[in-house]
Amino acid sequence: MGALIFLSVLFVALSDLRVALRLGAVSAAIVVVVALALAAKVRTFSPVLDDACGALAIVAYPAAVVAAWRSRPRALGVVAGMIAVTPIVALVHRFGMAAALALMIIGSFDVPSMPEHSESVSSTLECRVFGWGMAFTDEGYTVYVYRHPPFVPLMREVASVTVDQSAGTEPRSATCASVAAQFRNR
Repeated sequence: MGALIFLSVLFVALSDLRVALRLGAVSAAIVVVVALALAAKVRTFSPVLDDACGALAIVAYPAAVVAAWRSRPRALGVVAGMIAVTPIVALVHRFGMAAALALMIIGSFDVPSMPEHSESVSSTLECRVFGWGMAFTDEGYTVYVYRHPPFVPLMREVASVTVDQSAGTEPRSATCASVAAQFRNR
């Protein structure tokens, strides 16, 4: 991953200004689309494709920052570059360099790649169960219910229930059918 980021930044930095700005615009569009999809809780049907989109955004973001710095007139490039680099500076200032890098990488993959269980609840509702935790932390699972329009390969999270099996707190269990029923009864 680091090599891809380095190569994308090097290509933008050394290429012709027009090519760099076009690549920067495409990179910025990729980052914005992935960020909006994460904010709106929109996913694809493939967890692997979701992870690939997150990795693509991680590689595209530095290229967009370098292209913003190269913008002309120079004053615009400085302002655009400062705005583009602000999220990185904020993370480094708050958490330190190693933690900021880990947050950027881990943050793009908000759930584990493969669900432990997946089923279709109805023609427009999909249910996925993801486990979480480790031996030295709390363990449990989260049941997500997604709605998807027919013939469109995107789905949006509409309900979720997290069960902490270590703490013994409510809820003590959840199934795809029970979470889907809660969604329908709203």
